[in-house]
Amino acid sequence: MAQTVADRAMQVHGAMGFCDDTPIAEAFLVNRFLRMADGPDEVHMNQLGRLKVKQYGGA
Repeated sequence: MAQTVADRAMQVHGAMGFCDDTPIAEAFLVNRFLRMADGPDEVHMNQLGRLKVKQYGGA
C-alpha cells in the first residue's frame, strides 16, 4: 500500500518527485526496499499453502 501511495505521489509531482527537495523519492525507495527485503510474495504464499495442506491432512 505504501508503495502505491509513493508511486502516485511521484506521478502527481512529476519530475519534482525524483528530486531530493521532497521526501517523495526517499519514500519510494524505502518502500520498494522494504517490499523486497521481506521476500517475494510467491514464496510466502507457497509456504502458507504447504502449511495448510499439512494442517488439513493432505499429501
